[in-house]
Amino acid sequence: MTISFLNAIFKIKMRILVIGKGQLGTAIEKNYEFENSKKDEYFFLGHKELDITDEKSINKAFEKIKPNVVVNCVAYTNVENAEDEGASAAYKVN
Repeated sequence: MTISFLNAIFKIKMRILVIGKGQLGTAIEKNYEFENSKKDEYFFLGHKELDITDEKSINKAFEKIKPNVVVNCVAYTNVENAEDEGASAAYKVN
């Protein structure tokens, strides 16, 4: 389902939370800025604003934003480190 489709069905202003400001999250944010959608509210959070490995941080963000849709663009991409000492972090994030 697309967000436009959801808008048509529910006729509400969607609150869309995009988590992660890596390659995918940044591309979505740039597209949003280009489109400048007035129908919906977008919120873009990176690791500085939201610790995806901390339940309290996640709950706080969800309580504040109250999103209808969440797009999770978070990924641990340091492959070499993920196989060694970063395995725990990679598991938590991915």
